[in-house]
Amino acid sequence: MEALKAANIETGKYFSVTLPEGLKPGSTINVTISEDGSPVIVNPEKKRINSEEESFLSQIYEDGYVRNTRLHRRWVMAQMFRMLNYKSYYTGKSGYDAYLNDHYGYQYQFEMMLEEIRVLAELQDRDPEAFAERSRFFIPDVVSATCNDYINKLEIYVNKLPMHKCKGVPYKKVFGRNIFVEDLNKYVYYPQKSNFADVKRVVINIRNHSMTFSYKDLYRVLRKFCANMYRLPNETPKCREWKDAFKGEGSYYTLMNLIKFHGCRVPGVKGNMMSLNDSLADVESAVDCYRGVYYRLFAYMKRVIELNNFDFTKRMKELYPKKSV
Repeated sequence: MEALKAANIETGKYFSVTLPEGLKPGSTINVTISEDGSPVIVNPEKKRINSEEESFLSQIYEDGYVRNTRLHRRWVMAQMFRMLNYKSYYTGKSGYDAYLNDHYGYQYQFEMMLEEIRVLAELQDRDPEAFAERSRFFIPDVVSATCNDYINKLEIYVNKLPMHKCKGVPYKKVFGRNIFVEDLNKYVYYPQKSNFADVKRVVINIRNHSMTFSYKDLYRVLRKFCANMYRLPNETPKCREWKDAFKGEGSYYTLMNLIKFHGCRVPGVKGNMMSLNDSLADVESAVDCYRGVYYRLFAYMKRVIELNNFDFTKRMKELYPKKSV
């Protein structure tokens, strides 16, 4: 400071601080300006953390999982509107189903479902509230139905393959392998059906509320099933039960975000809009009412969007004007 003054440099905007003795490299200090304008080093008291906070923080440090049930998977809503506003350059068709057919091949069902069951297996142990909310869609019966659908369509696919003969014995070229027709069950069907039997066994036990089986067991057998299955052509029709669950889950999380974050409301019996809490309650009621027929929840979602005059693209421009330019 004295050197600066000697050089005729204005020092009014500067101040000097004497650091405490024994200060280690990387340490942090807090400096405040007192009423007389002098800098003062402050040693703040450590914030007291209650036992609930300590438990919450230790859980995050331990496994990295942050519990937050308020966001309702906001990216799902963005994906839903991308699908709703889609127009196919290949078929000329538009909308949700056109996007599903163009961008998600048959195998996507198993990739998506395996990840969903993995997440549910984690939530079942550490976040019962989030598990109860999310496990309503890809229930064990949907997993079983999707695997069974694959077994049936695998047989249909193989049956349509051209027949060849080797020394008069018929064979087919199945996924790059030449297999005699009489050996198809041994080398193609039986291994797939054996893995499916493991899936069904776990599904039945979970359905019967057996305490010895959980979603971790379901994930284990489903992962084995997926690892050993043949890849059917992308255009193979998807499983009806899987599509219904996929549509239901997307509709639910889209509705929750529309109501909680974008000001949308559900119309009442007389046409007037319900309150926020009543709208949320009505969505939950609709999920229970439309279980197994989630195409109706999808129609419910589209009606809410229409009656609220909600424009997703316009809303994104309002929220993120710089990104939209």
